[in-house]
Amino acid sequence: MFVLARLRLVAFVALAGLVLAGCSHVGVEGVGSPEPSGEPTVEMKIVDADGDGYLDWPDGVIGRGYVIPSQPVGAPPLPQWVKDFNPEMPALAREPSEEGAKAFAEYVFASDFYEFNTGTTLIARSLVDKTYEDRLKQLDETDGLIGNGKWGRIDELKMIGTSVELEGDQKYFIRVKYAISPPYPNSKDLSSLGLIEHEGGVMLVFDRDHGWKVHELAYANGTFNQYLEDK
Repeated sequence: MFVLARLRLVAFVALAGLVLAGCSHVGVEGVGSPEPSGEPTVEMKIVDADGDGYLDWPDGVIGRGYVIPSQPVGAPPLPQWVKDFNPEMPALAREPSEEGAKAFAEYVFASDFYEFNTGTTLIARSLVDKTYEDRLKQLDETDGLIGNGKWGRIDELKMIGTSVELEGDQKYFIRVKYAISPPYPNSKDLSSLGLIEHEGGVMLVFDRDHGWKVHELAYANGTFNQYLEDK
């Protein structure tokens, strides 16, 4: 079994608001998100109206109607991929199949980085099973960091692929390979270091009423993790 070293999300977003460029096709089909204008945007009203523990997105599609919030004064500009990225979950990622599980896992990582960039946790919360309390607590910590103005960027993300281990009926452990450039705070651009390959993993279970949900999420050890742990 692939051994994952858990990376505390509070460390992962110590530079909160990370931005990536050069993303693969994951979640990019269709119309992209609107470019922030610098003016206050209309607040998204994505709530759990029925009280089932999950946010209610338009037509039940996670990410549909997402709007990039205004970026803080002094934050680095958003790279083009973020402006072009479609945060709506791809149709394939909603299917109860192995291919659907792989597409969902890629969407988990791509949208996770995307939301670090834009400064919200709405999509991330919608992908997590409501019993996965550790992850939800981590997202609460993320919100606190973003609210306190922690901000940074990552210049590049490249999704490489996935591998699957069947754990049971409609339950999968999926490795997701990707490459990213080291993160940097507002004052120091480290993009010259180029892309560094990493691997993360998710345990997914299909819920008949809510689709695939993350029951476990971890980023593997690597240069990127060590960089963040040292901050």
